[in-house]
Amino acid sequence: MRIRSLLVPVLTVLLAGGGVAQAAPTDAVPGTTSTTDTVLSIAADADAEGTAAVTADPVGVHSVLVIRAYWTAPDSLTAAQARTAVIDTPNAWYREMSYGSSGFTGDVIPDWVRITGPVNSDSCYSDTYSIRDQALAAALTQGYDAGRYDRTAIYFPRAACNDAADPAGWAVVGGRDLWLDGWTLPDTVVHEFGHLDGLDHSRAARCTDPVTHVPVALAPVASCSFTDDPTELMGASGRSQFSAPQKNRVGWLAGRTVTLTPGTSARLTPLETGSARNAAVLTTPTGRRYWVEYRQPIGLDAELDPGLTSGLILRMEDPGYASTPVLLDMTPTTDSLTDCTLGAGRSWRSPDGYTFTASQVDATGATVTVQTAAALGAPTGVTTRQDNTAGTATLTWAPPATDGGRPVTGYRVSRDGTGSTGTPAWSAWMPADARTRTFVNLAPGTPYTLTVRAVTAAGDGPPATRTVTMARTAGVPTQVTATRQDAAGTATLTWAPPATDGGRPVTGYRVSRNGTGSTGTPAWSAWMPADARTRTFVNLAPGTPYTLTVRAVTAAGDGPPATRTVTLAAR
Repeated sequence: MRIRSLLVPVLTVLLAGGGVAQAAPTDAVPGTTSTTDTVLSIAADADAEGTAAVTADPVGVHSVLVIRAYWTAPDSLTAAQARTAVIDTPNAWYREMSYGSSGFTGDVIPDWVRITGPVNSDSCYSDTYSIRDQALAAALTQGYDAGRYDRTAIYFPRAACNDAADPAGWAVVGGRDLWLDGWTLPDTVVHEFGHLDGLDHSRAARCTDPVTHVPVALAPVASCSFTDDPTELMGASGRSQFSAPQKNRVGWLAGRTVTLTPGTSARLTPLETGSARNAAVLTTPTGRRYWVEYRQPIGLDAELDPGLTSGLILRMEDPGYASTPVLLDMTPTTDSLTDCTLGAGRSWRSPDGYTFTASQVDATGATVTVQTAAALGAPTGVTTRQDNTAGTATLTWAPPATDGGRPVTGYRVSRDGTGSTGTPAWSAWMPADARTRTFVNLAPGTPYTLTVRAVTAAGDGPPATRTVTMARTAGVPTQVTATRQDAAGTATLTWAPPATDGGRPVTGYRVSRNGTGSTGTPAWSAWMPADARTRTFVNLAPGTPYTLTVRAVTAAGDGPPATRTVTLAAR
């Protein structure tokens, strides 16, 4: 079985006509040799003349006109071989994948047609639409009008288009035209027909937990990278089926899908067999869809790696991650994606709280069960304590009542607004055992919203918030003096009321002294009534500097200090 490289980066090419081409790992080879190359798809916004592409209904039998064109010399591809490669074999593959609802018929122009070709012989991709228009005009001279067909396939001898990573083939996504650069293996042709049906390249996610930094099946998009899906034909696989979500996009799963909801189970039959249970899908309240399918080595999937047929395959559709379905790796710690299935007895919990469990896995099918746990909750017991004097507020909390099935790994705290020192809004991460955070430099009179969220591997939980407003305290007491009485070992502090009371009446004064007194008394403070204007400090040791402090007190707390320093002369 040929599996393409999963690590070839996407190549974006600007077309002369304004379209964008995306290069993915190869799915075609020249002649009958299996090698690696590139397959491109073109966004079908408009053709070279600005005419929107025509899209046929993916369900039904599509007519195809095959044109063999050359500008140097024909190669050995006969009309019969072209019919087999571009019509008959894709018809058989499509009929198998679509459960008989879609296929191909059509014509191959018997003779090669000569065209002028690209401006430069190795720039065939840049001249995509010119090559097409030349081929269609030449086909008319042979009596074949491409407008009478649903699809047009233009084959030309291997040109090695160096202007687009040497592609094997490309197509207009959602359009009607495809180009084959000397490559005719079925997987190349069918892949390009998939583009014409509106399908883009299927992707696979490789994600890392943003907190623990270990590989996981799914994480926030910023912690994920994407490669080509190795399990299906619109990704990096060769001979294989389209995936369930891709089949659904072209209408092939109508009446064959089970809708999952939390608390339900579904017995799925292999995707390759026609039944009413070929796939299951869970749609979340946010619109994200989780697809579940089960593959067996049947028909086109006969050569799938055994690791892909041993359990359930999960994919996700979420435009926040990719415009196409994304394969989720159920064994993310291994380097390979061929063991990505969810085997019997195993469960996987999604970041949004859904648990998928596989059971009864055998050749006839597999069972999927979906459960959901209570979502990660907000921290509980949240309180605030503010200190107007210091301009701080302390937020305290307890863990959330529910953790959404994943342990809390930390808390994210934040403050809005602008601090008293000009600091803008900010947030910070704190460890799982944290229960308190003090916010500093809060400006008086400004309301602040303080927030705390629990964090798990699934991301941040809902917020718990409290609003605080620092009250304005009284100003500094005025007319402050300190008078020594050396002989008595005392000093007297006097003051007048502050110039401003912060909008609340002064209810008292707090006086204090640092250091140690002559009798060994340590630093102390005392409250004095609102009409007090003096305080004598006793038992001061000669030669020792003391700082004497007075603050006005209101209901908002202690105001800023007024201080004086005294040192008694030695006796």
